[in-house]
Amino acid sequence: MNTALEHRKSPGADNSLGTTPGETLGARLKEMMALHPRAPAAEHGRLTWLRNELEEVSGVKVSLETVRKWAADETIPRPSKLPALAKALDVDEAWLSLGRKPTLTLKETRHEVRSAQSASLYVAGILGMAGVNVAFADEKDESGTHMYAISSGYHVPVCVALAEEADATVTVSLDGVKGEQVTLAVLPRGRDTFLVFDVTQADFAPRGGHCAAVFTLEDGAVKQTGTDVVCPRVTNIGKIHKLGK
Repeated sequence: MNTALEHRKSPGADNSLGTTPGETLGARLKEMMALHPRAPAAEHGRLTWLRNELEEVSGVKVSLETVRKWAADETIPRPSKLPALAKALDVDEAWLSLGRKPTLTLKETRHEVRSAQSASLYVAGILGMAGVNVAFADEKDESGTHMYAISSGYHVPVCVALAEEADATVTVSLDGVKGEQVTLAVLPRGRDTFLVFDVTQADFAPRGGHCAAVFTLEDGAVKQTGTDVVCPRVTNIGKIHKLGK
């Protein structure tokens, strides 16, 4: 392939100065290759792996030199190749290209915010009914904590996510990277029924701008796909200090 066809950086651009991890597209490529479960170590053909993934997953053929230049921020992939790159690395295309999550319409944004807030308020309401005091985290808190459960000697940071069920699988997505909090997934079942699962022990894979885990429902619990991790349904949330153990 003629790499001269790739978009080149502007003259004088220097990504060795003034950048932070993930700031450039090349940095994001390296980050997601390092985190991808099938990618080899950096010194053992990681760029070759990405070139092969592009062809196998999307039928896109590029040279190894082209992939090297992408990762080194010497060239930028054509827009037509970005969807294939995102698919090969299993990340959001907008995050890979721009370093942020996909832009949502106003309607979609309101729905997403309302759903996330509703899940947190639902958990907070159950905790309150169980006699547990709840303090909501500051809006500027970047740790992923949504609230703190406080009662007689314990102070538990809690992260709440709304789970989505489709095609016999349950997907739980979190903004950013999963922390050390007790992590609860609220799964709507019908109009008036909601199940809460303790997914603290699950492994959440980075998806670019957020992380996610996929489960199947099994006998009142959710089992993480491809692992032996079984996350129980929470039936006594008043004992939240015992969750995530």
